[in-house]
Amino acid sequence: MRYEIEVTETLSRVVAVEADNVIDAIITVESQHKTGTLVLDAGDYVDVEFVCPAEKMGKASQKRGGFCNKTPAA
Repeated sequence: MRYEIEVTETLSRVVAVEADNVIDAIITVESQHKTGTLVLDAGDYVDVEFVCPAEKMGKASQKRGGFCNKTPAA
C-alpha cells in the first residue's frame, strides 16, 4: 500500500534587536528573514509533526504517529 504523509518541522529562534518599539523590532527581524540575513537552521529545530494531508480536517491528524488512510498506488 502507498501512503502520503506530510512532515512539518518547526524551527524557532529568539532574536534580539535594537528598535524604538515592538512594531519596528518585528519589521526589522522580518526584513532580515526575507532578505536571507536571518536564516534558521537545524540548530533551531523544536518539533516535528507527521500527518496524512487527506485527514487534516478530520481527527486522524496526530502529532508523532497519527493514523492515515491508504492512498491508491501511483
